[in-house]
Parts: sequence; structure tokens; C-alpha cells
Amino acid sequence: MSDYKFFTIKRPPFAPDGLAELIYGKQSFSIAVNKNPNTCPIPWSAYYWGGRMRNTSNLALQECESKIIEGALKRNLNPKTCECEIIYEASPSQVNVPVPRGEFEVKTRAWVALTQNEARFKSQYSDEELEANKKFYAQYVGGATLQNIETSKPPLALDKPKPQVNLLPSSSIQTQPPIDEKNIQASKDKDTKINSTVEALQIPSPIKTIPPVANAENPSRQTTKSVRALIIGNSNYGVSTLINPTNDAQAIARRLAEFGFKVDLVLDGNRKSLISALTKYQTESSKYDINILYYAGHGIQLNGINYIIPVDMSLAPNGANVEFDAIPVNSIVEKYMQANTKLVFLDACRDNPLSRSLQVASRSSGGASRGLAPMEVGGGTLISYSTKDGSVALDGDGKNSPYTEAMLAHMNERIDISLLLRKVRKTVMAKTNGKQVPWDYGSLMTDELVLSNK
Repeated sequence: MSDYKFFTIKRPPFAPDGLAELIYGKQSFSIAVNKNPNTCPIPWSAYYWGGRMRNTSNLALQECESKIIEGALKRNLNPKTCECEIIYEASPSQVNVPVPRGEFEVKTRAWVALTQNEARFKSQYSDEELEANKKFYAQYVGGATLQNIETSKPPLALDKPKPQVNLLPSSSIQTQPPIDEKNIQASKDKDTKINSTVEALQIPSPIKTIPPVANAENPSRQTTKSVRALIIGNSNYGVSTLINPTNDAQAIARRLAEFGFKVDLVLDGNRKSLISALTKYQTESSKYDINILYYAGHGIQLNGINYIIPVDMSLAPNGANVEFDAIPVNSIVEKYMQANTKLVFLDACRDNPLSRSLQVASRSSGGASRGLAPMEVGGGTLISYSTKDGSVALDGDGKNSPYTEAMLAHMNERIDISLLLRKVRKTVMAKTNGKQVPWDYGSLMTDELVLSNK
């Protein structure tokens, strides 16, 4: 590892002696870098470490991508070219470098070249190193192929020796397939093809079970087995009415039904109807391999616990007892979702009077902070927030919220759910000019989970 300046450069305050020494003793450690530093010259990398079960790769990717997209927007660059990739990940049992060696060397050195003039790093380079890295990056941006870029003799030596680590064991080198960038609008209006389900969605009864669409395409292309989804959209709060949640819920329900999944839909649910729907869902959920909850509406966090808000709960300051009148998300995940794999999507961070009275803002609130609170969940559960914990999401000025609009734009793509959420994050950040950054927590135990059958 000491052969790479990327790992040995000092990065205070968290890695004052470099990543090489920081990695030692960690049960899991992941590093993400800018995937396209030639077309998106934003110098950013992210690293996370944690316990045996922590999904550090996902956390590193989220942090890296949110920062480079934010940087691209500030520099008026097209964020579509800005994404990150994992270049190093370690667990208690193995070290994995999911890119070829040559690409690994180029990507790490490109980061070095982009950051070497920063005040905190420049003093760690000799004049020879600074000049060599400058020439290297000029060649890289100029379109040279990986094979033609000289990587075998970079000036990476340090004044003092560092511990040697077998960073790139040949047995663990894998090639990571490139991300297929498609037009984010390509699948936006596909939900018009559904037939009988549309009529079912228009019935005003608060709870409807929507059967899978009979002509769902190519189910064999999915990696999902059997799925039961509960979709909730709450708009009609009276004091703080929202425009889009019922639209969001109906659109997501249509799309999941198209995928061949059985869907329960609740629109403008009061507490009684929500509990009734959850109880019904609980009795059925254990029969399925995957459970999905998609909630759009007001939410709040109080003392670190997230709640969804029924439409009959008062949002006036001091008008409700949150712990009794709202429904805790943790309880939904742990009690009502019985499958081994659980996907939770919370588009619940919009502003409301109650959250402001608690000094918390957005389709979420809580304790003494803004937005929803981060959640610790066990393996097999993935929770996606429409914006990063502690932040405010937008209801949107169109038919759907920015988060749901991005989900609909990408859901038809036959890609793993983690990659789908990365694309959603990029799309939302671009649409909101970096004001809203979707975030997710937890980790799945499956190798790949693809929802789409398109």
C-alpha cells in the first residue's frame, strides 16, 4: 500500500497518518473515488469503516457521489458525468479491489494530481512529484488510453517507510461492469400502459389491494422472487395539505403492479385505516420473499424516532401527541414487515407546522434537529430517504415530488437496487441544484436485487 501516494498522504483530522495506517484493525473498510476524473474533474474520495456487518461500501459511495455532484453543480458542470466507484473494500475475511490494476493505479493517481495543489496536501510533495503528476493528468485528460499512460514509475516514494500490505491479491481482482448511462427521462411515462389497475387506483376507498398486472413483461428477467408492497400516500392534512403524495403513491403502485407484484395502496389514510392496512399487510407479508413499503406524506422525528403522520393527526403546534397519534417507522419495519428482505422508501421530509414547533422542519422532523433521523437496521433491510437525514425534501412543483419523479425515471432499468438508488440520488441533486440529496441506510444480504422486468 505504501507504493501509492493515495494511501499514504496525510489527511487530517480522520487520517492524520494516511489511509494505509487507518485501515489496520478495522473489520470493514471501503474507499470510493470519482469514477470519471477526466470528464468530471472534482477531486473527491470517501472512505468508511465499521463493524463486521456494516455496509461501508454503500456509505462511501453515497458520500462520494453527493460531494462530487454538489461540486459539479457549483462549477456549472454537467452532473451526469459525475459518479463514484468503489476501488478498495476490506472485510475480516478478504480484501477486494473491484477494478483492474491498471485502472486502479490511474484513478488513484488522478485523485493525487487533482488535489496536490490544495494547501493541506501540497507540502507533502516534492517539486518533482508535483511536475510529474501535472504531466500525468494532462495526458489522462488528453484522451490517452490506460495502456498508454505510464503508471509503473510514478514518483510515490515517501521519506519514511510505511507498512507493506498485499493490496491487490490477484485472486481478488474483479472487473466492475461500467454503469450504463441512459436518458433519465426515457421511462418516465411508461405507467400509462396499465389497464384495469388504473381504474382500481381511482376508487376513493382508503385501502385497495392491487393485483399484479396480467401482462407483466418478462418476469424471468427479475432477480426478485415474490414481492408484497404497501404504498401509502397522504396529502389531505387540512392545515398543511401537500399536493403530490397521493399522485406519488398511485404512480409507484402502478409501476410495481406492472412488475408483477401484489400491491396494497392506501390514500389519505387516517390512523385507524393505516393500522388496519398494516395489520392486513402483516398477515400476508411473511408469505413473500420481499416486502416493500413506500410512504409519501408528512413525517416527523422525535427523540431520534421517525414517525409517519396520519391525515387526521393535528399538525398545529401542541395539537397532537406524536408518540400516540403517529406511527413509528421502526415498528412498521420490525413488526409488520415479515419477509427476510425489506425495502423501505420514505418520501417524508416536507415542512409542516408541527415539525417547526418542535424546531424540526420538513416532511419530517424530530427532537431538536431537522428532517428524519438516521436508522440502524439489521441485515436484509434497506431504507431510502428522499433526502439526507436532518434535511428538508421538496414536494415539487410538478405532478410528482423530485424523489418520486426520479424513482419513476429509473425503476424500469434492469439494474441492482443499490445502483438504481445511486442514479436516483444523482437525478434529484441535479433537479434541485444540490438542495436535496437522497440517502439510504442498511444493507441487503442478496447478491443482486433487480425489481424491473422490462
